[in-house]
Amino acid sequence: MSGSPLPPAPPGSRAIALSLLALANLFWAGNWVIGRVLRDAFDPVTLNFLRWAGAALGAGPGGPRRLGPGSGPDDCRHSAHPPPPPGP
Repeated sequence: MSGSPLPPAPPGSRAIALSLLALANLFWAGNWVIGRVLRDAFDPVTLNFLRWAGAALGAGPGGPRRLGPGSGPDDCRHSAHPPPPPGP
């Protein structure tokens, strides 16, 4: 791979990365525990809908800011697949 080396990571980025990894595990474990507690109270389809609705509400506000013009897969400089060459 050609190009310049990666710039140094900003201070504290390792702590943030490890915190996010820990949060992912806590969310997964919490989802499992809550699912076990509520499995007799709700129909499985309802419980699954509530899980997805909660995830959409939690992730939804951050999505529109990050996704905008120039953020599609064809515009990514670091894509694993380069964009196709221009047509004739």
